[in-house]
Amino acid sequence: MRRLSIALLSIAIARGPASGVVLGGGLSDTDCTVGFEGVRATDGASAVVCQDGDPACDDDGVVDGSCRFVVRACAGLSSSGCEPRQISSIHVAGLALDAPRAAGDGMRCGVADTITVPVGTAAAATMIARDGSEPKDVDYLNLCCEAGPVPLGAVACGLAVDPSIAGCAAVPARFTAALARARAQLAQAMADPTQAKPALAHTARALRRMRAIARTRARSDLCGDALGLWVGETQNLLGAARR
Repeated sequence: MRRLSIALLSIAIARGPASGVVLGGGLSDTDCTVGFEGVRATDGASAVVCQDGDPACDDDGVVDGSCRFVVRACAGLSSSGCEPRQISSIHVAGLALDAPRAAGDGMRCGVADTITVPVGTAAAATMIARDGSEPKDVDYLNLCCEAGPVPLGAVACGLAVDPSIAGCAAVPARFTAALARARAQLAQAMADPTQAKPALAHTARALRRMRAIARTRARSDLCGDALGLWVGETQNLLGAARR
């Protein structure tokens, strides 16, 4: 019987990574209102940085030039110190994840989606839960695939996604310009370690500019909160890398 149990456990492990939850950042006491099930954050609150073929995160467990993630959007998650809020609507932007039912008790999820991310790229989503017009939870998920460990890789993953993940009808041109500067400075830091310190300082400055623009946008559109959360998580990753 013991041999059979071990064999069954081995098969379960071989089938793919264990299920996890990414709450997606934001306020800790509301963060469980909605989130992403099926993956585990590796960096910060929102980044899932996976090595191609790593069975802990790549669902097919094969080195094939891409990482496969199985993810579903959920509401009413369980988390220590957090009580899910009552909500009336959920909006998902970026990845075309199936939104869960807003109303109801307990955990409820949309249909699971398989997301294939080529090596060297990232895909992302944001989710905004409201009660009427009042925001109750804003979350962000970044799925990134790498061939192997890369210095500053998690930061590069954060900057690799398109601002459209926030669901804004139009992203301010100033934000897009600052994002281009942040990407260019980070690329310089990664390519030339001797210039990493000043280049990362410029990257941080561009991110602060992006955060300020997002806050201004949030005064008139909740997508600004989603933009700000994405930028804030990337700032946290950069801060950790610079320490």
